[in-house]
Formats: sequence, C-alpha cells, structure tokens
Amino acid sequence: MKISTLVAILVLAGSAVCADEDNLNTENVQSIEEDCQKETGVSDESLQELSETGDSDDPLVKKNALCILKAYGVIDDQGEISEDKLEEKLEPDRGKEEAEKVAKSCAVKKDSPEETAHEALLCMQQKSQK
Repeated sequence: MKISTLVAILVLAGSAVCADEDNLNTENVQSIEEDCQKETGVSDESLQELSETGDSDDPLVKKNALCILKAYGVIDDQGEISEDKLEEKLEPDRGKEEAEKVAKSCAVKKDSPEETAHEALLCMQQKSQK
C-alpha cells in the first residue's frame, strides 16, 4: 500500500507525529507503516477501504493502528495513550492550545488497545476536518 492509514490521517490532520522523536520524514513514516502492515498482515484493500470510507470491518486495521501508534511512542501495550506525548507530537503543526485540545479529546481508552488506537486515529482525522 502506497498510502496507509496513518499517512492519510496525518496528512488530513496536518499533524507532525515523529517516528524518530524529532526526525519525521517521509521515509521514516513509510518505513513504520510498511513494517506494521507486514507485522499485522492487514491488506491493502482494507486500508484503502478505511481511507475512502473511514471504516473497515477488518480487525487487522485496528491491530495496524495500534502497531503504528506504538511505533510513534504515544500508546503502550495496555492501550494507554499518553496525552502529553501525543500533544508534544501534534504541537509543531497545530500549536500548543489546539494540540492540547486534540490530545485530550482523542486519547480516550476503549475496550481494547486496538480499539483505542483505531478510534484515536479516527478522532484526529475528524478534528482535522473542522
């Protein structure tokens, strides 16, 4: 998949989520996305469906979201999103106040770590469209 879930969401969100802390570049993002897609086995078709409709029935999409957010260091194995880390990564493009609002509203724990990661990415996408 050339454009995966997080790339599409981050482009829409205008967010700077750093792969190597302060070293975000297309190659880092693409590498993480490709590694997570290989690790989770999510299909290109499922990611494309998510990109086009904002939804997918494939449970691997949610596993992929968790893998990506873990690679960026904003979520742990139990599905706890660090609002501070998320805010820190959003702040360069969104400004402190907006990053704080997005982090607070999108860092909500759900029933599983996968669901938490998936919903957080969708939330960030929705916040970027306002």
